[in-house]
Amino acid sequence: MTYPEYTLRSNFYISVDTYAVSNGNIGDANTSVCSACARHRLRITRVGILHDSPTIPPRFKPKLKLIAEEVLRFKPKIIVDIGYAQGPNIFLEGAEVYGVDLVSVPAPYKETYQCDLNTSPLPFHYGLIDAATMGCTLAHVANPLRVLAEINRILKPGGIVVVSSPNPNYYWETVLNIFYSHFKDRVSKAKHVEHFFEFSRYNMRTSAERAGFKVLRETGFLFALVKTPLRFNPINHPGMSYEIIYTLQKMREPASYTVFEDMGVVKEVETALFS
Repeated sequence: MTYPEYTLRSNFYISVDTYAVSNGNIGDANTSVCSACARHRLRITRVGILHDSPTIPPRFKPKLKLIAEEVLRFKPKIIVDIGYAQGPNIFLEGAEVYGVDLVSVPAPYKETYQCDLNTSPLPFHYGLIDAATMGCTLAHVANPLRVLAEINRILKPGGIVVVSSPNPNYYWETVLNIFYSHFKDRVSKAKHVEHFFEFSRYNMRTSAERAGFKVLRETGFLFALVKTPLRFNPINHPGMSYEIIYTLQKMREPASYTVFEDMGVVKEVETALFS
């Protein structure tokens, strides 16, 4: 298989949060709002995130740190951070890290590649990569199964991918859907234009298994009680969290089939799930 040419980047940056990236100096105020509380501004620090408000507990870990801690448990030598541009992961230490995204953003990685996940293969050869990370990217692509199959292709046997996804069963998502007519003009614009897909814990397992993965672990990120300062990471209770971080392990090659029931017998029928 041949690969198109990709734009390489190697500039340095300072990242403060999943959705906040700055090229400023230590101590500068950042114009981005914290993704954990959706209210308070952030300030650049050497260690990552510093809140303008004390309402976020000091031990509240940002999502990128949770993702990094999870993938580094497996001691990978080579990691690909897919969809890194909204917040390169400064916590991915001790490994050779590459970034892939649709747009070019400076990152402290060995190399970064500009790649359209909807149309192009990942710029790595078969079985080259130990692990991949992907923070809330599946919700933004046209064919999440195709992207998972591509990750399967580049991972070594037994390789790991840590992926986060919004939880469609989060309590506030349920409220917004039940009272859609009331809230439709009051939620952020991103709510209407960014996400194509959201995965329940069942949907994620179906998608992961069809793409050749097994779900090893789930980690909950963020529970916030609206109109109050209460917020925490329900790490061991992912079903109640705003986002779920899934740890997937490559078990086999993707299986491109669908099923239907004929006279009480469930049959598998080949189809192009990953094209």
